[in-house]
Amino acid sequence: MRLVLALTLATAAAGFAAPAFADCGEDIKAVMTLATSSGPYRMETQVKAASGDMTMTGEMVPPAAIRTKTVIGGMTQEMVFVDGRGWMNTAGSWSELPAEVAGQMSAAVKATGPDMLAGITAPQCLGTQSVDGRDYLAFSFDYAVSGINTSTTIYADPATRRPAKLVSSSEVAGQKTETAITYTYDPAIRITAPL
Repeated sequence: MRLVLALTLATAAAGFAAPAFADCGEDIKAVMTLATSSGPYRMETQVKAASGDMTMTGEMVPPAAIRTKTVIGGMTQEMVFVDGRGWMNTAGSWSELPAEVAGQMSAAVKATGPDMLAGITAPQCLGTQSVDGRDYLAFSFDYAVSGINTSTTIYADPATRRPAKLVSSSEVAGQKTETAITYTYDPAIRITAPL
């Protein structure tokens, strides 16, 4: 299972002339690396797809603690990964995942981090753009993973260069999926085993 990085939602952007950058691909990787190297953070994710909408809240305490709460079709699932162990709550009761499953899930989550961006194509530095009344540094790129082609735009805080919003659009078997993520950095986030 992969945490959502193939994300979407086109937003209106008022643009200024994009500054010239030596390597937008490296700039994009640096911005995304700041998400995972700036302490605990939260990702609020909205996915819109023909097969149904999904919301997910993911809290991360890098490098190894993760808590997710996913709602699909009115069903809620929670998962926690701490120190290589994992737990799942699907019907109000927590159970520990087998070590092999926890390891696979942890590896899949880590695979959606900045290392996944090694294969990006068409990187662009879009300059300053306004979204929801705030100015951000905007970057876009395409990538493909597991046969899914995705176009993504990242909006980074101009002062910290950390991602603030990420929107993307992907297509699988002719069906379009749009995803929007909002990042919040919060040193008070703590993740502990639920059992």
